[in-house]
Amino acid sequence: MFNKPYFFVILMVILVGSFVYAESIGVTSPYSQDNPLKIVPGGNQDFSFLVQNGKSNSVTVEVSLSDGSEVVSFVGDNKYDIPAGGSAKVNLRAVIPNDVEVGKEYPLTVIFKEVSGNSEGDTVNFANNLQFSFPIIVGDEVAVPVSETTTSGSNFWTWVIFILTLIVLIIFIWMFFKKRKNKIKNR
Repeated sequence: MFNKPYFFVILMVILVGSFVYAESIGVTSPYSQDNPLKIVPGGNQDFSFLVQNGKSNSVTVEVSLSDGSEVVSFVGDNKYDIPAGGSAKVNLRAVIPNDVEVGKEYPLTVIFKEVSGNSEGDTVNFANNLQFSFPIIVGDEVAVPVSETTTSGSNFWTWVIFILTLIVLIIFIWMFFKKRKNKIKNR
């Protein structure tokens, strides 16, 4: 049984059917624990987070500061309605006092809370609370702004895997029918 070509076709159908698709929101930032935001004493810096909605329905995301509110504030609103597959830019501003010593660190923790989402059918929705942290360091040089390069990697790789699996499945089906056709001719 294991040497017959239809076994591979069945195996590929099972593999393609077993992919699980997870929908969620994602957050990106040019800053991280390894790449902190650096600001001179008395300086200020605008920066942003990009919130991406990978769900098939619109969501409302509320953003709050857990740590760092003594030097960071929102520029604009802190609540965002994001359509399905869309994104929103969360703008913040860090203002460092003049009398702060060089080398002082301010921890920043930003919480992204999904406060609503329109679900359809019998799906189960889990509340997404994402937390993003990095330090703000008082430096003696003006920081060069980091370019924001973001990609929706999870959707890209999902499609790549799906297409590659589909190609392999088509090849196996073609091989199965070709072999079957040859067996019929040889009879």
